[in-house]
Amino acid sequence: MTSKPNIILSSLDLQRLQALLDSLPITAFPGKADLQAELDRADVVEPKDVPPSVVRIGTMQPGVEGAEAWTFAPRSSLWSRSR
Repeated sequence: MTSKPNIILSSLDLQRLQALLDSLPITAFPGKADLQAELDRADVVEPKDVPPSVVRIGTMQPGVEGAEAWTFAPRSSLWSRSR
């Protein structure tokens, strides 16, 4: 059996993702149930306790030269690219 990587989410990010999932019909996209299962197994921590290596909603991970950064804006449910 292949082990899955750990998932760490802030309680605020979990609320945002759960609200987004709950607002979509069950047939909104293939894999919705799989995404819910991943959220269910996540280690949830308070925002102040999120390790610095974890990217949170609305933040970008600096320090990767030449890489594009993507930020998720939960209110609009859109991804935006920044450089």
